[in-house]
Amino acid sequence: MLGGKEIYETAQYKYLGVEINKGIQFKALKERLLRSARRRMMTVWGMGMRRGEMPVSDCVRVWQTLVRPALEYGAAVWGECVWEEAERIQREMARMILKCSPKMTNEAVLGEVGWWTLKGRRDLLRLKYYGKIVRMGEDRLVKQVYVESRKRLEEGKQSKWCADTKAILHNMGMGEASNQAAVDHRRTQAMEQSSLEGSQSEGRTTVERAYDAENKTENIPNYQTDTDIRTVLEQQRQAGETDDDETERRNE
Repeated sequence: MLGGKEIYETAQYKYLGVEINKGIQFKALKERLLRSARRRMMTVWGMGMRRGEMPVSDCVRVWQTLVRPALEYGAAVWGECVWEEAERIQREMARMILKCSPKMTNEAVLGEVGWWTLKGRRDLLRLKYYGKIVRMGEDRLVKQVYVESRKRLEEGKQSKWCADTKAILHNMGMGEASNQAAVDHRRTQAMEQSSLEGSQSEGRTTVERAYDAENKTENIPNYQTDTDIRTVLEQQRQAGETDDDETERRNE
């Protein structure tokens, strides 16, 4: 119950355009993205590519701006696995652009147009997002979620996104970057804690000094509570002037 209303359990929920299935699966999202990408690819094919009216460079640019983004929506979150259906669409598009033989190897096709595999691009998007997260301020909600997920991973508990990101870094020979991020975070926390403790200590010292100044009674006699403070200050001023006059006479 929330606010007097019953909350229903569902097997799938859509948030920010991403369908999340029970068990943090993205099957429904991938199926929808595949349909969208194939529909766009056929639209581009009818824009002049089929008749050879568009140069290769323009066809590549159309793929990069109209079709490929449909396959990479939210990929920094869900794109850690190999997605063969999407790779097949990219290869089909490359063959359509080059008008080459179906027997031409996949590597040669992608190399001719200068494209990465979509898995490689998703890994790049993941690492760029990871770098953005670790540089966020500690007050950001995304950073707080990441820190908790990282703690779970270090404690041996399940943390899929952090585990997959760490695996990508290690596969690329960048495992030290993952370890350094953890060290930097702990160092930042220690610095913030030290700063907080220093501020608290400084604050206590300031309060103590103010208290001592208020209650210092070395040269101030005890007066009745109804004594006017201006009278006390005037008496102290006159006493100081008298002392100064005596000092001047002695010097003469």
